[in-house]
Amino acid sequence: MKKLILILLTLLTAIVSFSQNSFEFTISNSFFEVVNSTNETNSGEYISLGQRRPDEGQPGCPLIIKYTNSQDTSINLIQKGDSLISVRFLHLLNNNNYLFIGSLRFEGDSGGLYIWEMTPELEPVWESYYQLPQPYAFLLVLDYLVDNDNNIVISGDAYYPYMKTYYDHLYMAKINLQGQLISYNIPAPYERSIASSLLEKPGSNNYYLIGRSNINMNPKEWIEFDEGLNIVGSGMFGWEYGLGAGNDAIFLNNGNLIITSHHFGEFSLGLFDQFFNLIKDTIFSGGDDYIPFNNKSIGYISDDIIWIGADYDDMYWLQGTSGFYLYIYDSELNLKAQKFYGGDTRY
Repeated sequence: MKKLILILLTLLTAIVSFSQNSFEFTISNSFFEVVNSTNETNSGEYISLGQRRPDEGQPGCPLIIKYTNSQDTSINLIQKGDSLISVRFLHLLNNNNYLFIGSLRFEGDSGGLYIWEMTPELEPVWESYYQLPQPYAFLLVLDYLVDNDNNIVISGDAYYPYMKTYYDHLYMAKINLQGQLISYNIPAPYERSIASSLLEKPGSNNYYLIGRSNINMNPKEWIEFDEGLNIVGSGMFGWEYGLGAGNDAIFLNNGNLIITSHHFGEFSLGLFDQFFNLIKDTIFSGGDDYIPFNNKSIGYISDDIIWIGADYDDMYWLQGTSGFYLYIYDSELNLKAQKFYGGDTRY
């Protein structure tokens, strides 16, 4: 029996200096499909990136949904021979083309970083593939940033098989906007969580990875990399109510840092100075599983408008609610607005 997946696309626009209507719609078909991230183009179109997973002889492939509203949508699937493409992020180029960031895996446990450019009509311009060294078999891209030199820095997990089990190590790479690999690093002792955030260190060419990692079972909550992606420092925040499962982070204009996390089913939010000292934090209690969004749970518009997104779920067999919250804070973690979107857990 084929699985049925309902992809719910919800667009929520904060009121900044203008007002725009929000909308939502559902796409239904008989395949198992998920959406990972969404971008807005310069023309006001939205692009959601996802994945159709292999099912009943159908190969897995990237899913690209383009839409402006529920009446103007298109669903695009990309296949590449017998290989499996996973696309996680889209970067909009100055020429209005799309730069897709993901990974490519072949049969026989080999794969690596896959970057390609397409026109707005989804016509290919170029593609670049960089295979992982042995013994690594495939790559999961988890975050990226565009640094001050206009290069793209990528973090992810490089997986390798051992005794019928897959293990992962931290993967870092830097490419230019033409898809040429500048440098990469797989610091073998480091293992990382899928919940972490890649940031550029203010006032320098270094980078931070904020979130749960470990080196030989020694936990780390921040790792610093130099321009060549070599590790030059690491440490802990000492935050009682977060970071053990850190999720997302941003630097503010004043150099302070805001981090989303969760602590024993509670959603937590922390404000830190540039030396990672805790200034202020807050905790929200919710349902059975109340956590920040898996991708990009925090966004900075101005010091007065910092949005936070969190999932809220009760157990599906309970009569409760399931959905997500959006919060608006200022740079001092004063709550300015919140709204819940969702419904009965049975649905």
